[in-house]
Amino acid sequence: MPAAVLLLVQGAALSIQHRVAVAESGDQTMPIAMPLSTPAPTPASAVIGFDLAALDEHGLIGPQDGKRAVDYEYCIPNHQQALDEVLAIDPSARVMAGSPGRIGCSEAQWLVLGNTHQPGFRDVLHQLARLAFVRRIEQAVFE
Repeated sequence: MPAAVLLLVQGAALSIQHRVAVAESGDQTMPIAMPLSTPAPTPASAVIGFDLAALDEHGLIGPQDGKRAVDYEYCIPNHQQALDEVLAIDPSARVMAGSPGRIGCSEAQWLVLGNTHQPGFRDVLHQLARLAFVRRIEQAVFE
C-alpha cells in the first residue's frame, strides 16, 4: 500500500490541492488530509483598503447634498500585459508612470488611479483585487 496519495480537487474559480497520507494503525488505515504549500487566494476584502459598504449604488459617498466618488490607487507591474488586463476590467483606470503615489509603487511598478463613479464599481474592484499582481487597493487622497 502506498504511503501517500496526491488528490487534486478543482472548483470553478480556483484549485484546491491536498496531500492525502494514509496512516496505518494496526489493521486499520486512516486517511489524513493536509494542505499543500500553495497559498489560498487573498480575499478581495483584504486587498481593498476602504469600505465599499459606505458607497451607494452609484459609487458615491457622503451626505445627500454632498455626494462624491471615491478615487482609488494601486500598483501594477510596469509592463503592457498587466496594463491591458487592468484596462479590460476598469474603464476609469489611468496610469501615472513614474509616480509612487501614496501607496508607494516601486520603480518596477506603475501607479494606477481609478474611481467608483462607474457602473458595476463593486465588481470592478473585486476583479482588480483578484489579479495576482494587485496587492492593495487604497483610497486616493488628493491635496
